[in-house]
Amino acid sequence: MAKCFITGVEIPIQEAYVLDITEARRAMRDLSNRIKAIEKLVVNLGERDIVPVESVDGGCASSRVEFRLVSRTVAKAMSEACPGKEIFATLNELRERRKSRIRGVAPGRP
Repeated sequence: MAKCFITGVEIPIQEAYVLDITEARRAMRDLSNRIKAIEKLVVNLGERDIVPVESVDGGCASSRVEFRLVSRTVAKAMSEACPGKEIFATLNELRERRKSRIRGVAPGRP
C-alpha cells in the first residue's frame, strides 16, 4: 500500500499515479508559447491608429481613431493561439458589445 501525497489516504500501488514531469514541463512550455502569441497579437492588433479623413466638400481634413482590422481568414488563423475563446469579432459585433457594456455601467444612457 502507498499513501497519497496530498490526502494521506492509503491506496493500492496499482492505482497510484505519479506526475510525468516531462509531459508537465512540455505542457508548461506550450502554454507559455500560447501566452507569448496572444501577447504579440495584443501588441500588434490591440492598438488603434489615427486615420486621416478628407472632407467631401473640400473643407479641412480631419482624423479619427480606428481599430486595426484583419480579414476573416487572418482572424481565423490567428485565433488558434487561444482555441477556447473567441478573441476576434466583427467590427459590428465589437461595437454592439461595447454599447451593451456602457449601458450596463451607466444605465441612464440611451
